[in-house]
Amino acid sequence: MPKRNDSARYRRRNRLSSSPRVLTPDFNSRATFGSQTSLNVDKLARKNEERLRKLRDLQ
Repeated sequence: MPKRNDSARYRRRNRLSSSPRVLTPDFNSRATFGSQTSLNVDKLARKNEERLRKLRDLQ
């Protein structure tokens, strides 16, 4: 009877235990990569109001 393959969980645990710990990035630093967009709250509110008005008109 052939031997069963190790489960993915088992392989992941072994890989994590043998690899060194990775330090978490400093999210306050400008050197980190992340979203460069901003949220326009007024525009979003107008769009939501328009959607709500359309839904009410359907009723």
